[in-house]
Amino acid sequence: MARFLVQIVFPLLLPFAIYAAWIAVRQRQLARLGRGEPPGWGDAPWIWLLAFGALLAVAASMSAALYGGDEPGVYVPPRMGPDGQIIPGRIQPRQP
Repeated sequence: MARFLVQIVFPLLLPFAIYAAWIAVRQRQLARLGRGEPPGWGDAPWIWLLAFGALLAVAASMSAALYGGDEPGVYVPPRMGPDGQIIPGRIQPRQP
């Protein structure tokens, strides 16, 4: 569930949250100045917000697939054998 939130939901909603913050700041600015039409959700660039959110979700999923995930096994570092020979390091498969 947490992976779904981090890879899909948060990146998809991030552009909408940034736009909402911009609306709040802009409305305060216009109210202080006393002029202009305050922006609202009716004027939102919905296609662009959704496109950027989808792009961020795809990027998050791809980065998790490329750089994250389960390790293929356990790394066993090089060590000295009983006869004085160096046994090279290796990745040992996990035991189920």
